[in-house]
Amino acid sequence: FDWGTEEEIAIMKEKTLIINKLLCKIFSDVGLILVDYKVEFGRKDGEIILGDEFTPDGCRIWDKETGESLDKDRFRKDLGDVVEGYQEVAKRLGLIPEGLIGEGGNINEDVAAQLEEIENDLAKERQLKSVKKTPLSKPRKG
Repeated sequence: FDWGTEEEIAIMKEKTLIINKLLCKIFSDVGLILVDYKVEFGRKDGEIILGDEFTPDGCRIWDKETGESLDKDRFRKDLGDVVEGYQEVAKRLGLIPEGLIGEGGNINEDVAAQLEEIENDLAKERQLKSVKKTPLSKPRKG
């Protein structure tokens, strides 16, 4: 297909091996096995760059001790709620603070109330900004 020169393919392989070593260690350190994942490369200004995000939808992750699937295979194989699996991975990686997720995978009520308060404050601030930007009408000549 001529999608990459031999040199570019060598660069992609090298970067992929570095990414693999880093990610496998990160996941292993929190009791997870990164079974597989995908990466996509592109070109920008003549350089090979990583042009992808890393999400649970693009990889397979298993619990190191139990072998339990914590990725989208939970849905595919009817093994349980995929969101719970994603939340478990996020917790272990330190992306979700302790206590944020309560029973049944729902956000803790206290945290939800704080988030709602922040959202309301932001909405009020946006309203004030839009009011300030509204031009005043000119007085009519009588």
